Amino acid sequence: MTNTTMNENQRESTPMIMLRLRSRRDFLRHFFHEGTAGSVFIPGPTQARPGERVKLGLFFEEEQRTFRLRGIVRWKRMTKSKRLPVGMAIELFASESEARDLLLEFAQGRAVD
Repeated sequence: MTNTTMNENQRESTPMIMLRLRSRRDFLRHFFHEGTAGSVFIPGPTQARPGERVKLGLFFEEEQRTFRLRGIVRWKRMTKSKRLPVGMAIELFASESEARDLLLEFAQGRAVD
């Protein structure tokens, strides 16, 4: 489930994209190695535009854990095809590589504080 949350000063602030995942293993289906620090596929329609900087919130329901990262919308798929759903790719900023590594460890079931 995807939710785009805009702050009061929508034009002046960075939009927050929230992705709710059932469990940590679900994240591995959304992450792919494209860009300096990797990218995350966000399914469903959103208001974010390619080239727009965004904050990304990942909420894991089973574990009751949230991760927050920053990135840029690299591409957006507006129409569904047989194998490709509607959605967008958020490329993580290089400065998020440490947070990405922690998130990947968490998704693979390793203990993360």
